[in-house]
Amino acid sequence: MGLFDTVGDLVGGAVGAATGAAGDILKVVFPSIDQVTQQIGNYQKMLDDVVKTPIEGMMSQVANDGVWKGDGANLFVKECRSTFLPETLDIVDKFKMQIDGINEARDIMSEADKTSAQVANEVLDLAKGISKYF
Repeated sequence: MGLFDTVGDLVGGAVGAATGAAGDILKVVFPSIDQVTQQIGNYQKMLDDVVKTPIEGMMSQVANDGVWKGDGANLFVKECRSTFLPETLDIVDKFKMQIDGINEARDIMSEADKTSAQVANEVLDLAKGISKYF
């Protein structure tokens, strides 16, 4: 066994360890990322179930069923339509943007991991190829 065989083995071991470690880290990180996006989705659903839907129901009762009449009722419906609901929908959109951004970052990390493993394997193959000549 020559010097370059040993170097090739060392490079191979280092490359294997590095690519394995990166993949192992992502195996731990990705479930955490999934939990974060799931929790944001839960908040988004809660905002809809606990806030938006009941307010829309109240607005319908006031505007359509006439349970409350007069200027105060009209102002309530107007305020809900012009301010409250748009702001609530804006928060829902921001939750969606967060989830989309996190998923995009996750995809980038996954692609970077694949690319780095591919490059590392190419370096390993090159080192093994060079070691054949020595």
